[in-house]
Amino acid sequence: MLEPDDHLAGDQWHLDPFPGVNAEAAWDSTTGDTLQIIGIIDTGVDWDHPDLAEKIWLNYPEYNGVAGVDDDGNGFVDDIREWDWINEDNDPNDDNCHGTHVAGIAAAESNNGIGVAGISWGAKIMPLKVLQSTAMGR
Repeated sequence: MLEPDDHLAGDQWHLDPFPGVNAEAAWDSTTGDTLQIIGIIDTGVDWDHPDLAEKIWLNYPEYNGVAGVDDDGNGFVDDIREWDWINEDNDPNDDNCHGTHVAGIAAAESNNGIGVAGISWGAKIMPLKVLQSTAMGR
């Protein structure tokens, strides 16, 4: 079985066969790819986190577009890393750490010798902030 070298992976109970998802056995078949996008609908995501920085999905029409313009026509201006519905802006950065934790479980940079191993090594993370710092939604 493929085992990641992330120093905290051994502490991730959800990677074990019981009671977790048996990710190590699945990794023998696939570790995911960058075409997979996982929406983290939570308190936001810390996109500067060392295990997440390279995994954050980017909205390239907005990233390469004109500042202050809805370049992709989806109704959200400059939503480069997606959207914060709590503050109604384009900054879905985490102010609670819960969304960052969830993002790490789903798709942290894996087999890089630091932090944790995400279930999908290849997937990108799309931060969708719908919960405020107290974990209350709108």
